[in-house]
Amino acid sequence: MVDYGFKFKTPTARTISSLPAKLFGPRSNVMIVDPGLIGSIENNDSLINTSVSTEDFAGATKEKILIPVCCSKKRWCCIMLDLETTDICIYDPMGSSYIIRVRALAEKLATCLPDYTPRKYRVQPYQSDLGVQVDSYNCGVYVLVAFELFAGAAGLP
Repeated sequence: MVDYGFKFKTPTARTISSLPAKLFGPRSNVMIVDPGLIGSIENNDSLINTSVSTEDFAGATKEKILIPVCCSKKRWCCIMLDLETTDICIYDPMGSSYIIRVRALAEKLATCLPDYTPRKYRVQPYQSDLGVQVDSYNCGVYVLVAFELFAGAAGLP
């Protein structure tokens, strides 16, 4: 496991996108989506407003796609796609109601994949031994570790 070195601070969007880039950079089978592409999900939104289109995933042939999702500009959740197994995993470290919006976003993103057909991709909660986050500041660390486990990272040097 990687020691991300965060202490009592929620990682920023820059950190959330730069660490996975370092972790998976040399691997050709992992794509990291910039969290700015998705924007922030608000818990009380009735619709998921994102400008993601099929063009953003055009040519996505990489085995795994990792998408950090900012919720209410203060929490991190994520969507992890495995194109080989057609699984879409959603993860909220605290198991909060944000997962409902993350699921809706994952279902919308699935329609943007180049080989999308109805019912091809299964959206399901990410199953791991990470446990539930009990504090209010380590959500980003949990998301980064989930990325590491999901994509099988070797770890930072």
